[in-house]
Amino acid sequence: MRKYLIAVFACSVMGCGVKIQSVVDRSLTAPYSNPLVLILYDVEEARNFSSLLKDKIGEVFKANNQKVQVSLVEQNSSQLKLNSVDEVDRKVSAAVALDNKDLVLILRPTRISMGDFGPVSSTYVISGTDLKSKREVWKAEFTTTSSFGPSLFAEKTALSIYKKLKSDRIL
Repeated sequence: MRKYLIAVFACSVMGCGVKIQSVVDRSLTAPYSNPLVLILYDVEEARNFSSLLKDKIGEVFKANNQKVQVSLVEQNSSQLKLNSVDEVDRKVSAAVALDNKDLVLILRPTRISMGDFGPVSSTYVISGTDLKSKREVWKAEFTTTSSFGPSLFAEKTALSIYKKLKSDRIL
């Protein structure tokens, strides 16, 4: 946990910015305890950052004793495929069958600006769907900027997402 506090302090001093707006289903009676997080990416340049983000989300959840499964899913911009199976649906079905997940969080990038060493800003729409009722219970738009490398950028992003999920009582 100390490592994450240092990163948050460093970002606040050195130039990382985070903005999150969310909507929550206030009829929820208890937080979720076994989420599946799917991080979508659509260009090869974003794969490296998405992979770092996947690892950092896993680390943040583990540091806070929160169970999670995090996976990457490549979005194919071409819809011209015969007999294609949606990769998101396949991963959700497999995770539910294996470990009885209760919530799926899908991080869908809407804008990623790349610099020389990785992303310098990104915007994601994050949707949380209750797997029992099949309805959305949480949605957020998340924008983050950084003038530093992708590792610190991913760490700040992961910690901010986790904190927002906790403050909105999703976890």
